[in-house]
Amino acid sequence: MTLAASMYFAAAERFSLNRRSLGKDLPREMERRKDRRKARALLVAACVALSWGSLSAPAHAQAFVLRDHEDLDFDRPEAWAMAWFAAVAFPTALSTEPLPPGGVELSLEGGYVPSLSEEQRTVGFLGEKPEDLNRSSVFGRPRVSIGLPADLTATVSWAPPAEIDGVEPNITSFALAGRLWQGPRARVAARVFGQRGTLRGDLTCPRDIAGLADFDRNPYGCEEPSKDEMSLRLVGAELSASTTFMTTSARWPAVSPYVTIARSSLHAEFQVDARRSGFLDRTLLETDGKIWSGTVGVSVGAGRGARVSGELFYAPLDVVGRAGKGKQTDGLLNARVLLGYRIR
Repeated sequence: MTLAASMYFAAAERFSLNRRSLGKDLPREMERRKDRRKARALLVAACVALSWGSLSAPAHAQAFVLRDHEDLDFDRPEAWAMAWFAAVAFPTALSTEPLPPGGVELSLEGGYVPSLSEEQRTVGFLGEKPEDLNRSSVFGRPRVSIGLPADLTATVSWAPPAEIDGVEPNITSFALAGRLWQGPRARVAARVFGQRGTLRGDLTCPRDIAGLADFDRNPYGCEEPSKDEMSLRLVGAELSASTTFMTTSARWPAVSPYVTIARSSLHAEFQVDARRSGFLDRTLLETDGKIWSGTVGVSVGAGRGARVSGELFYAPLDVVGRAGKGKQTDGLLNARVLLGYRIR
Protein backbone atom coordinates (compact mmCIF):
# COMPACT_ATOMS: atom_id res chain seq x y z
CA MET A 1 0.00 0.00 0.00
CA THR A 2 1.28 3.47 -0.84
CA LEU A 3 2.10 6.14 1.73
CA ALA A 4 -0.87 8.17 0.45
CA ALA A 5 -3.16 5.19 1.02
CA SER A 6 -1.86 4.84 4.57
CA MET A 7 -2.55 8.55 5.10
CA TYR A 8 -6.05 8.05 3.77
CA PHE A 9 -6.94 5.21 6.11
CA ALA A 10 -5.45 7.02 9.09
CA ALA A 11 -7.58 10.04 8.31
CA ALA A 12 -10.66 7.91 7.73
CA GLU A 13 -10.16 6.19 11.10
CA ARG A 14 -9.99 9.54 12.87
CA PHE A 15 -12.96 10.85 10.91
CA SER A 16 -15.35 7.95 11.72
CA LEU A 17 -17.42 8.21 14.90
CA ASN A 18 -18.84 5.46 17.01
CA ARG A 19 -22.47 4.68 16.18
CA ARG A 20 -23.76 6.06 19.46
CA SER A 21 -21.40 8.98 20.07
CA LEU A 22 -23.08 11.77 18.13
CA GLY A 23 -26.51 11.42 19.68
CA LYS A 24 -25.29 10.65 23.23
CA ASP A 25 -22.86 13.47 23.82
CA LEU A 26 -23.54 16.23 21.33
CA PRO A 27 -21.74 19.06 23.18
CA ARG A 28 -18.50 17.11 23.35
CA GLU A 29 -18.81 16.18 19.68
CA MET A 30 -19.35 19.80 18.73
CA GLU A 31 -16.09 20.65 20.54
CA ARG A 32 -14.32 17.99 18.53
CA ARG A 33 -15.59 19.31 15.21
CA LYS A 34 -12.37 21.26 14.69
CA ASP A 35 -10.38 18.03 15.00
CA ARG A 36 -12.65 16.37 12.44
CA ARG A 37 -12.10 19.26 10.03
CA LYS A 38 -8.36 18.70 10.34
CA ALA A 39 -8.90 15.01 9.64
CA ARG A 40 -11.01 15.93 6.64
CA ALA A 41 -8.24 18.17 5.31
CA LEU A 42 -5.77 15.30 5.76
CA LEU A 43 -8.19 13.02 3.93
CA VAL A 44 -8.42 15.39 0.96
CA ALA A 45 -4.63 15.77 0.90
CA ALA A 46 -4.19 12.01 0.88
CA CYS A 47 -6.69 11.65 -1.96
CA VAL A 48 -4.88 14.29 -3.99
CA ALA A 49 -1.59 12.49 -3.38
CA LEU A 50 -3.19 9.28 -4.57
CA SER A 51 -4.45 10.88 -7.75
CA TRP A 52 -0.99 12.31 -8.50
CA GLY A 53 0.62 8.96 -7.76
CA SER A 54 -1.72 7.18 -10.14
CA LEU A 55 -0.31 9.23 -13.04
CA SER A 56 3.12 7.66 -12.69
CA ALA A 57 2.24 4.09 -11.69
CA PRO A 58 0.18 1.25 -13.20
CA ALA A 59 -3.52 1.58 -12.47
CA HIS A 60 -3.83 -1.90 -10.99
CA ALA A 61 -1.00 -1.16 -8.53
CA GLN A 62 -2.56 2.07 -7.24
CA ALA A 63 -6.30 1.40 -7.21
CA PHE A 64 -7.79 0.19 -3.93
CA VAL A 65 -11.31 -0.22 -2.60
CA LEU A 66 -12.58 1.30 0.63
CA ARG A 67 -15.07 -1.11 2.21
CA ASP A 68 -16.40 0.49 5.38
CA HIS A 69 -19.65 -0.40 7.19
CA GLU A 70 -21.42 1.98 9.58
CA ASP A 71 -24.55 1.25 11.61
CA LEU A 72 -26.02 4.73 12.11
CA ASP A 73 -28.24 6.21 14.78
CA PHE A 74 -31.59 7.11 13.24
CA ASP A 75 -30.99 10.84 13.81
CA ARG A 76 -27.58 10.97 12.11
CA PRO A 77 -27.65 13.31 9.08
CA GLU A 78 -27.09 10.42 6.63
CA ALA A 79 -29.88 8.41 8.29
CA TRP A 80 -32.20 11.45 8.20
CA ALA A 81 -31.75 11.66 4.42
CA MET A 82 -32.64 7.98 4.01
CA ALA A 83 -35.73 8.38 6.22
CA TRP A 84 -36.76 11.49 4.27
CA PHE A 85 -36.70 9.62 0.95
CA ALA A 86 -38.58 6.72 2.54
CA ALA A 87 -41.24 9.19 3.70
CA VAL A 88 -41.54 10.57 0.15
CA ALA A 89 -42.42 7.06 -1.05
CA PHE A 90 -44.62 6.26 1.98
CA PRO A 91 -47.67 4.20 0.87
CA THR A 92 -50.60 6.25 2.18
CA ALA A 93 -54.20 5.09 1.74
CA LEU A 94 -55.54 8.16 -0.13
CA SER A 95 -59.00 6.96 0.91
CA THR A 96 -60.70 4.98 3.66
CA GLU A 97 -63.68 3.69 1.65
CA PRO A 98 -63.64 -0.11 1.23
CA LEU A 99 -64.38 -1.90 -2.03
CA PRO A 100 -67.11 -4.56 -2.17
CA PRO A 101 -65.93 -8.17 -2.59
CA GLY A 102 -64.78 -8.62 -6.18
CA GLY A 103 -64.49 -4.88 -6.78
CA VAL A 104 -61.41 -3.66 -8.67
CA GLU A 105 -60.09 -0.10 -8.83
CA LEU A 106 -57.23 1.11 -11.03
CA SER A 107 -55.62 4.36 -9.94
CA LEU A 108 -52.68 6.66 -10.43
CA GLU A 109 -51.03 8.31 -7.43
CA GLY A 110 -48.86 11.41 -7.52
CA GLY A 111 -47.09 13.45 -4.88
CA TYR A 112 -45.13 16.68 -4.58
CA VAL A 113 -41.46 16.33 -3.58
CA PRO A 114 -40.27 19.47 -1.74
CA SER A 115 -36.94 21.00 -2.67
CA LEU A 116 -34.27 20.78 0.05
CA SER A 117 -32.16 23.77 1.06
CA GLU A 118 -28.36 23.59 1.06
CA GLU A 119 -28.42 23.13 4.83
CA GLN A 120 -30.87 20.24 4.55
CA ARG A 121 -28.71 18.63 1.87
CA THR A 122 -25.59 18.84 4.06
CA VAL A 123 -25.81 15.24 5.24
CA GLY A 124 -22.61 13.59 4.00
CA PHE A 125 -19.58 13.00 6.24
CA LEU A 126 -21.50 13.51 9.51
CA GLY A 127 -23.35 16.58 8.24
CA GLU A 128 -20.47 18.43 6.59
CA LYS A 129 -20.77 17.52 2.88
CA PRO A 130 -23.69 18.79 0.76
CA GLU A 131 -25.26 16.09 -1.41
CA ASP A 132 -27.16 16.49 -4.68
CA LEU A 133 -30.60 15.39 -3.44
CA ASN A 134 -32.90 17.71 -5.42
CA ARG A 135 -33.71 15.71 -8.54
CA SER A 136 -37.46 15.62 -9.16
CA SER A 137 -40.37 17.67 -7.84
CA VAL A 138 -42.92 14.87 -8.30
CA PHE A 139 -43.25 11.20 -7.42
CA GLY A 140 -45.85 8.89 -8.93
CA ARG A 141 -46.93 5.27 -9.30
CA PRO A 142 -49.89 3.16 -10.47
CA ARG A 143 -52.03 1.23 -7.97
CA VAL A 144 -54.51 -1.63 -8.06
CA SER A 145 -57.07 -2.22 -5.28
CA ILE A 146 -59.20 -5.36 -4.94
CA GLY A 147 -62.19 -5.91 -2.65
CA LEU A 148 -62.01 -9.08 -0.58
CA PRO A 149 -64.48 -10.90 1.68
CA ALA A 150 -64.91 -9.76 5.31
CA ASP A 151 -64.82 -6.07 4.31
CA LEU A 152 -61.13 -6.23 3.43
CA THR A 153 -59.42 -4.28 0.64
CA ALA A 154 -55.98 -5.16 -0.73
CA THR A 155 -53.87 -2.58 -2.57
CA VAL A 156 -50.66 -3.09 -4.55
CA SER A 157 -48.59 -0.22 -5.98
CA TRP A 158 -45.33 -0.03 -7.91
CA ALA A 159 -42.94 2.79 -8.75
CA PRO A 160 -41.27 1.36 -11.89
CA PRO A 161 -37.56 1.80 -12.71
CA ALA A 162 -37.92 4.90 -14.87
CA GLU A 163 -34.89 7.19 -14.58
CA ILE A 164 -35.60 10.82 -13.70
CA ASP A 165 -32.61 13.19 -13.67
CA GLY A 166 -30.15 10.43 -12.84
CA VAL A 167 -32.26 8.68 -10.17
CA GLU A 168 -34.10 5.41 -10.82
CA PRO A 169 -36.71 4.12 -8.32
CA ASN A 170 -38.00 0.55 -8.13
CA ILE A 171 -40.37 0.36 -5.16
CA THR A 172 -43.26 -2.03 -4.52
CA SER A 173 -45.81 -1.71 -1.71
CA PHE A 174 -48.72 -3.79 -0.40
CA ALA A 175 -51.52 -2.89 2.00
CA LEU A 176 -54.51 -4.65 3.56
CA ALA A 177 -57.30 -2.52 5.03
CA GLY A 178 -60.45 -3.44 6.94
CA ARG A 179 -63.25 -1.73 8.85
CA LEU A 180 -63.24 -1.76 12.65
CA TRP A 181 -66.52 0.10 13.12
CA GLN A 182 -69.25 1.28 10.77
CA GLY A 183 -71.95 3.84 11.53
CA PRO A 184 -74.64 5.31 9.27
CA ARG A 185 -72.12 7.66 7.65
CA ALA A 186 -68.92 7.38 9.68
CA ARG A 187 -66.37 4.59 9.94
CA VAL A 188 -63.14 3.64 11.66
CA ALA A 189 -60.68 1.44 9.79
CA ALA A 190 -57.27 -0.14 10.21
CA ARG A 191 -54.59 -0.84 7.65
CA VAL A 192 -51.34 -2.79 7.65
CA PHE A 193 -48.78 -2.13 4.94
CA GLY A 194 -45.30 -2.98 3.74
CA GLN A 195 -42.92 -1.51 1.22
CA ARG A 196 -39.64 -2.63 -0.29
CA GLY A 197 -37.45 -1.27 -3.04
CA THR A 198 -34.42 0.65 -4.20
CA LEU A 199 -33.37 4.09 -5.41
CA ARG A 200 -30.31 4.13 -7.68
CA GLY A 201 -28.44 7.18 -8.89
CA ASP A 202 -25.38 9.42 -8.89
CA LEU A 203 -26.05 10.97 -5.48
CA THR A 204 -22.58 11.18 -3.92
CA CYS A 205 -20.79 12.03 -7.19
CA PRO A 206 -23.25 13.83 -9.52
CA ARG A 207 -22.55 13.71 -13.22
CA ASP A 208 -22.38 17.51 -13.55
CA ILE A 209 -19.22 17.73 -11.42
CA ALA A 210 -17.63 14.32 -12.00
CA GLY A 211 -14.22 14.63 -13.64
CA LEU A 212 -13.87 18.38 -13.10
CA ALA A 213 -10.41 19.63 -12.06
CA ASP A 214 -12.00 22.56 -10.19
CA PHE A 215 -11.46 21.96 -6.46
CA ASP A 216 -14.18 24.45 -5.49
CA ARG A 217 -16.81 22.50 -7.46
CA ASN A 218 -15.35 19.04 -7.01
CA PRO A 219 -13.57 19.07 -3.62
CA TYR A 220 -13.86 15.31 -3.09
CA GLY A 221 -12.23 14.38 -6.41
CA CYS A 222 -15.17 12.63 -8.09
CA GLU A 223 -13.81 11.00 -11.26
CA GLU A 224 -17.08 9.72 -12.72
CA PRO A 225 -20.79 9.67 -11.84
CA SER A 226 -21.38 7.40 -8.88
CA LYS A 227 -23.67 4.37 -8.96
CA ASP A 228 -25.08 4.58 -5.45
CA GLU A 229 -28.02 2.51 -4.27
CA MET A 230 -30.41 3.08 -1.39
CA SER A 231 -32.56 0.13 -0.35
CA LEU A 232 -35.49 0.32 2.06
CA ARG A 233 -37.82 -2.04 3.89
CA LEU A 234 -40.83 -0.51 5.62
CA VAL A 235 -43.68 -2.17 7.59
CA GLY A 236 -46.36 -0.45 9.60
CA ALA A 237 -49.95 -0.07 10.76
CA GLU A 238 -52.44 2.76 10.42
CA LEU A 239 -55.73 3.85 12.00
CA SER A 240 -58.20 6.06 10.15
CA ALA A 241 -61.51 7.80 10.75
CA SER A 242 -63.80 9.13 8.03
CA THR A 243 -67.30 10.22 7.24
CA THR A 244 -69.34 10.64 4.06
CA PHE A 245 -71.55 13.58 3.14
CA MET A 246 -74.31 12.54 0.75
CA THR A 247 -76.65 14.81 -1.22
CA THR A 248 -80.12 14.20 -2.56
CA SER A 249 -79.15 15.60 -5.94
CA ALA A 250 -77.28 13.42 -8.43
CA ARG A 251 -75.53 16.58 -9.64
CA TRP A 252 -73.44 16.74 -6.46
CA PRO A 253 -70.94 13.96 -5.68
CA ALA A 254 -70.40 12.23 -2.36
CA VAL A 255 -67.59 13.78 -0.33
CA SER A 256 -65.61 11.72 2.23
CA PRO A 257 -63.09 13.57 4.44
CA TYR A 258 -60.70 11.46 6.52
CA VAL A 259 -57.77 11.56 8.93
CA THR A 260 -55.13 8.88 9.57
CA ILE A 261 -52.25 8.20 11.91
CA ALA A 262 -49.57 5.55 11.29
CA ARG A 263 -46.45 4.11 12.88
CA SER A 264 -43.92 2.24 10.81
CA SER A 265 -40.52 0.58 11.14
CA LEU A 266 -37.85 1.39 8.58
CA HIS A 267 -34.66 -0.44 7.73
CA ALA A 268 -32.59 1.46 5.17
CA GLU A 269 -29.18 0.93 3.61
CA PHE A 270 -27.09 3.21 1.43
CA GLN A 271 -24.39 1.54 -0.65
CA VAL A 272 -21.87 4.08 -1.91
CA ASP A 273 -20.28 3.24 -5.27
CA ALA A 274 -18.11 6.25 -6.10
CA ARG A 275 -14.71 6.44 -7.77
CA ARG A 276 -12.79 9.46 -6.60
CA SER A 277 -9.17 10.54 -6.30
CA GLY A 278 -7.76 7.21 -7.36
CA PHE A 279 -9.81 4.88 -5.13
CA LEU A 280 -13.23 3.24 -5.16
CA ASP A 281 -15.48 4.12 -2.22
CA ARG A 282 -17.78 1.20 -1.35
CA THR A 283 -18.91 2.39 2.10
CA LEU A 284 -22.16 0.84 3.35
CA LEU A 285 -24.38 2.92 5.65
CA GLU A 286 -27.21 1.22 7.52
CA THR A 287 -29.94 2.45 9.89
CA ASP A 288 -33.13 1.34 11.65
CA GLY A 289 -35.85 3.45 13.23
CA LYS A 290 -39.52 4.25 13.79
CA ILE A 291 -41.54 6.82 11.86
CA TRP A 292 -44.82 8.41 12.97
CA SER A 293 -46.93 9.94 10.21
CA GLY A 294 -50.39 11.32 9.60
CA THR A 295 -52.64 12.50 6.80
CA VAL A 296 -55.67 14.75 6.38
CA GLY A 297 -57.55 14.29 3.14
CA VAL A 298 -60.76 14.06 1.20
CA SER A 299 -62.10 11.66 -1.42
CA VAL A 300 -64.69 12.89 -3.91
CA GLY A 301 -66.79 10.68 -6.17
CA ALA A 302 -66.62 11.82 -9.80
CA GLY A 303 -69.41 9.63 -11.15
CA ARG A 304 -69.45 6.37 -13.15
CA GLY A 305 -66.94 4.66 -10.89
CA ALA A 306 -64.39 7.47 -10.89
CA ARG A 307 -63.06 9.32 -7.87
CA VAL A 308 -60.45 11.95 -6.98
CA SER A 309 -58.60 12.03 -3.67
CA GLY A 310 -56.24 14.59 -2.20
CA GLU A 311 -54.38 14.73 1.10
CA LEU A 312 -51.63 16.37 3.11
CA PHE A 313 -49.00 14.03 4.53
CA TYR A 314 -46.62 14.81 7.41
CA ALA A 315 -43.87 12.75 9.05
CA PRO A 316 -41.69 14.38 11.76
CA LEU A 317 -38.01 13.39 11.45
CA ASP A 318 -35.25 14.25 13.92
CA VAL A 319 -31.69 15.07 12.86
CA VAL A 320 -28.60 15.80 14.98
CA GLY A 321 -25.38 17.48 13.85
CA ARG A 322 -26.38 18.58 10.37
CA ALA A 323 -24.38 21.56 9.12
CA GLY A 324 -22.85 21.98 12.58
CA LYS A 325 -26.18 22.31 14.41
CA GLY A 326 -27.75 20.41 17.30
CA LYS A 327 -30.95 18.41 17.38
CA GLN A 328 -33.71 19.53 15.01
CA THR A 329 -37.08 18.18 13.94
CA ASP A 330 -37.17 18.53 10.17
CA GLY A 331 -39.96 16.39 8.75
CA LEU A 332 -41.60 15.90 5.39
CA LEU A 333 -44.80 17.78 4.56
CA ASN A 334 -46.21 17.25 1.10
CA ALA A 335 -49.42 17.02 -0.90
CA ARG A 336 -50.63 13.89 -2.70
CA VAL A 337 -53.41 13.19 -5.18
CA LEU A 338 -55.03 10.10 -6.66
CA LEU A 339 -57.17 9.54 -9.73
CA GLY A 340 -59.09 6.28 -9.52
CA TYR A 341 -61.53 4.35 -11.68
CA ARG A 342 -63.52 1.31 -10.54
CA ILE A 343 -63.74 -1.25 -13.35
CA ARG A 344 -65.83 -3.72 -11.32
